[in-house]
Amino acid sequence: MTVIKGEGGGLLFRKNDSTSFGYRFFVGQKNSDLNYDTKHIAGDFVGFKVKLSNLYLLTAIARGNSISLYVDKQWLTTVEDQTSSSGAIGIMAWDNDSPAEVVYNDAKVWAL
Repeated sequence: MTVIKGEGGGLLFRKNDSTSFGYRFFVGQKNSDLNYDTKHIAGDFVGFKVKLSNLYLLTAIARGNSISLYVDKQWLTTVEDQTSSSGAIGIMAWDNDSPAEVVYNDAKVWAL
């Protein structure tokens, strides 16, 4: 993932229907977090912030109720949450005030 402009981007996973977005692993210039729909399930990741134009490898390992998150192969956090156990995956770009542009390449998904 490379943030060209905007606050940041991330991964969406275990999305079950059109009314909720499942889990959101967001990394940004000001904050980074993990949410399920509107439920915040993990705090800011020890001050992790992205920089514009830098390349980042995002990894989410979701196995049962356990979700582990990594950036550039460095562990950020592991949480236990049983809200959703399966669903679709996706990517995101976000900024609260202006258009965002985030580039993704070489995405891979494995069944564990």
